[in-house]
Amino acid sequence: MKRPLPLAAATVLCLVLAGCGGSDDQADVVEGDFDGLVSAAQEEGSLDWYSDLPEALIESVATGFEEEYGIEVNYIRSVSSQLGSRFAGEAQAGNPQADVLNIASQGFWEEAVGQGWFSELTDDTVDSLDEWPEEFLYDDTYALINVQPLGIAYNTDTSPVQPQTWEEVADPQLDGRLMMGDTAVVAYSAQYLFLKDTYGDDLLSDYAALDPIVVDSLVPGTQQMVAGEADVAIPSLSSVVQPLIDEGAPLELVIPEDTAGVNQYAGVVEEAAHPNAARLFMSYLLSMEGQERVTAGIAASVLEGVPGAMELPSGYTEIPESDVNDNQDAIDELLDF
Repeated sequence: MKRPLPLAAATVLCLVLAGCGGSDDQADVVEGDFDGLVSAAQEEGSLDWYSDLPEALIESVATGFEEEYGIEVNYIRSVSSQLGSRFAGEAQAGNPQADVLNIASQGFWEEAVGQGWFSELTDDTVDSLDEWPEEFLYDDTYALINVQPLGIAYNTDTSPVQPQTWEEVADPQLDGRLMMGDTAVVAYSAQYLFLKDTYGDDLLSDYAALDPIVVDSLVPGTQQMVAGEADVAIPSLSSVVQPLIDEGAPLELVIPEDTAGVNQYAGVVEEAAHPNAARLFMSYLLSMEGQERVTAGIAASVLEGVPGAMELPSGYTEIPESDVNDNQDAIDELLDF
């Protein structure tokens, strides 16, 4: 498996090299013949994947796919906003560089489907769709590949409280010591809307009264908390917190039974340069083995019985991105960020 190119370097390289990415000589897609699809994918030899998953999951999935089929996976990883903007620019120019894209933005996918940037997925070319729950394939175009419920992280060495519920986060002892993700990030705002709808406006106002530390991202923010700059951070993901715990950081993550989360979606690019490899990779992502690698103890799967996958909390609620947009001003006013 090739190492990933840095995002900026990859952009420059693709602008310089003629014919990088989408091609007028796109191969025919093999339909209704899985062995034939595998052979065609192996002839293509590689595929390019854009992803905003944690890098450890990307590496695991790419390694598993290469071991299974001998097809090289090249990937570019970035945050959702940058990745979505990059791909949209390429697609609008008629020169997409990715064969498969996954991104945690419902709004992006709704726009992308309308633009015709992604191919329809059928079980004639994506073998695992035969066992995939229909409700988690959207517009016959993109699928939900994992769900990461949001929770509460705290520093076990410094925090005077160990909140187990969202209401316990509003403890006066956390005045000036609560870290919160900025509402500019849709996933954070979705969680705040969930809390507003579930507990009422007062809970967000109580958070605001604690003079929270507001950060653009809780990825570096959680590292700041490890360094003692905060006691509690919300809303937190296992994919962010667990690697630090594994390294010995004094952290704990609690995922309450009532919560929202981050949904990861994936699809095959309509003008993929490696269309057979892209569909084989998509089939792998939706298979039991692929789901084991793409959840790996830090996310849930919509398939039942995936080894090591998280169980979704009983009160898990999906918050549509359109609802977040409709309520953004109210959320900002209550939090007073």
